[in-house]
Amino acid sequence: MDGYLTKPVRVAELQHELARHLGGGVEARDHAPPVPDRERRHMHRLATAFGSTGRARKVLQPLLDACHADLAALDAALRSGDRPRQRELLHRLDGALAPAGTQGAARHRPSRPHDPSQHRDLLAHRVDVLHRLLVRMRARDAPRSPV
Repeated sequence: MDGYLTKPVRVAELQHELARHLGGGVEARDHAPPVPDRERRHMHRLATAFGSTGRARKVLQPLLDACHADLAALDAALRSGDRPRQRELLHRLDGALAPAGTQGAARHRPSRPHDPSQHRDLLAHRVDVLHRLLVRMRARDAPRSPV
């Protein structure tokens, strides 16, 4: 399966992915699952900021790739106890994700957690939000097969 499901799993998205991979007919393969309003608004803001959905994807995909690499490096720094490297990576991830507007619930917090592991978990959630948005943008822009 090359799709992406996030937790909590939404029934419509799960049905879509299962139908797509198990041969659920043309309708199931050709239509993306419904996009929640909040994500639709976020995608619209990104498309507006970058000029189009395609441009947003071109800019945000390398950002997502770099964030995944930084999260992996952060995990290694957390395991080894390398506090300076942890601070560097946490700061870099915070700054990299700010323009993508993926703060979500974290943006309403009065301050970042002092525990680097908790801070990492918040950043990982923001990376997941960005990944989900990119998957939805790709699905929305994908050419549809004729019925």
